[in-house]
Amino acid sequence: MRRNEGGAPGKRIGNDGDLYGSYDVNTRLQMGAGFGHLIAGRSLEQASPGGNASYPYAFADYHF
Repeated sequence: MRRNEGGAPGKRIGNDGDLYGSYDVNTRLQMGAGFGHLIAGRSLEQASPGGNASYPYAFADYHF
């Protein structure tokens, strides 16, 4: 990991925001999908060549 001027790695990974929706299939099963966006903080900027990232996702939640 790259270090800042003082020699310590950055401590801030970043901020994340999500928009998602879900649907109750029945009393036990819930399905959904969403979209997230990560705004890279100092730590990620120092440790990788990348910056911000966006990502779609899907999920299923089953209650036993």
